[in-house]
Amino acid sequence: MKRIAVFLSVILISLSSLFSQNINLAKDALKYLASDELEGRFPGSKGDSLAHVYFTQQFKKSGLSLFDDDFYQDFEITTSIRQADDNRLKINGEMISQDNYSLYNFSANADFKSGVIALSELPEEVPESLNGQWLLVFPEFAEGEIPAYRELVQMASRAQRLGAGGVIFVANDDWGTDSEFYPFYFTRSMIRLDIPAIQFAQNACYEELLADKYPSMEKFREELKSETQIGFENIEISAHTNIEIQRSTTGNAIAYRTVDDSDEWIVIGAHYDHLGWGGYGSGSRSPERHEIHYGADDNASGAALVLMLSDYYATQNPDVNLAFILFAAEEQGLIGSKYFVENSPIPMEKIRAMLNLDMVGRVQENRISISGTSTATEFEGVLNHFQNNPLEIAMSGGGFAGSDQASFVSENIPVLFFNSGLHDDYHTPDDNIESINFEGIQQVGALSIALIDSLSHPDIKLTFQKQKQEGRVRHGGGMKVTLGIMPDVTGRVENGLAVDGVRPGGPAENAGIIKGDVIHKIDEFEIENIYDYMESLSKFKKGQKVELQIVRDDKPMKLEVEF
Repeated sequence: MKRIAVFLSVILISLSSLFSQNINLAKDALKYLASDELEGRFPGSKGDSLAHVYFTQQFKKSGLSLFDDDFYQDFEITTSIRQADDNRLKINGEMISQDNYSLYNFSANADFKSGVIALSELPEEVPESLNGQWLLVFPEFAEGEIPAYRELVQMASRAQRLGAGGVIFVANDDWGTDSEFYPFYFTRSMIRLDIPAIQFAQNACYEELLADKYPSMEKFREELKSETQIGFENIEISAHTNIEIQRSTTGNAIAYRTVDDSDEWIVIGAHYDHLGWGGYGSGSRSPERHEIHYGADDNASGAALVLMLSDYYATQNPDVNLAFILFAAEEQGLIGSKYFVENSPIPMEKIRAMLNLDMVGRVQENRISISGTSTATEFEGVLNHFQNNPLEIAMSGGGFAGSDQASFVSENIPVLFFNSGLHDDYHTPDDNIESINFEGIQQVGALSIALIDSLSHPDIKLTFQKQKQEGRVRHGGGMKVTLGIMPDVTGRVENGLAVDGVRPGGPAENAGIIKGDVIHKIDEFEIENIYDYMESLSKFKKGQKVELQIVRDDKPMKLEVEF
């Protein structure tokens, strides 16, 4: 170990000056990636394609080995939705103007016709009179309160579980910005129900269904509250609902620096995508601003640093093979990194470590955060040799933090996640190049090289270490317990919730759940999507034991879990 310690102690000497020549590459990359021309690098967009052309040019210029002849590992994702022109809503055969209703993005594409009953709120038990009809729901929210997307999905999902053939919501106030209708938009966590889900304008609803019997909408709502349920005789509602899905191609940009005398790999990665023009459902913290979200720090900074490192190592002789990966669609739910680990051209068992660079452009007070340090028993000892030289390293253990390294730690690969910290410009149009600390990027780059060289040293072996379950619930939304999984938020499984990772020491691992399982039921609660899952966890208490119903490799299984 003494020989290794001496090696580590000298590795940073003159490294910053050797690496300084690459800083202009980072400046050029950031200037281009965070430019108006690339329009926020939304997956599948023109800016996304231009970024790939740029990455290819840079990798070729550096002389790196190609992946699949063009540095590109492509795949398709959903990138947008629209309400089709042929949607229609009829009451007793009379067409309702499309100005008076809107679909929810979780609506099924369907043709449905039946009678209708009205409810003030959704009950826990199935109303006998429902009988597969339309459920007309009049939820009450505080004046000026816009319901959370999750609440609407959960209400509609509950209506489906109760046996409704379709659900129609009537708002008591504006549920959108300057609009009665809740915004219709694509979101990465969008799911689709098996029944049509519609929002009906208050005035149109009153005129078409209530005016003959009630003097006002307010009087109807008052009676509904007292009765809880009102039926409609001789009323038939029919609807044709159609949401058009746009699929686009995006992909990971990959290049290699290979060596002859090792079959092991270190992966150096960063996502390059961002939020495009923002808007509702995009993840923007300023969704009302329809402006380019430049994503200079998040994560053009990390992408630029990967290009710097790839250019540096193109002329060096590392002890192991190096893969430089620019991941697509991270903001959509780690899609690019998940796709890579599931379709890896590199034997996963040969990956010694993965370094993820996500938001490294705002270094302040010579400080960098590195998480994942508990994923290998040797990490902290190695990192301590570079403490305050010149960066102060703030270490934290967890490897499941929300970025691409989580896809690798789920495969039992040690990971380190570099981040210079959150800021007020995060996920807004104000994350631009003017606030980037290039000297800080250079320092993070020097530290990265020191770590890569250290971790690839023949005398250092990394021992993967499972992480302990974190003690507090992070999900919010009223959930009182945690299952300890990394759930699939992209809805790739139509019925059920796919498990993308299991946190060591948590209830899920203790119950025997593994990555790839699909959860269908928790106790009495049917789980068809992430929102059913979140709602179900609000019903349990710490220490409670319940049955889980899952499917593993097409075989149904029952497990007992203790929260």
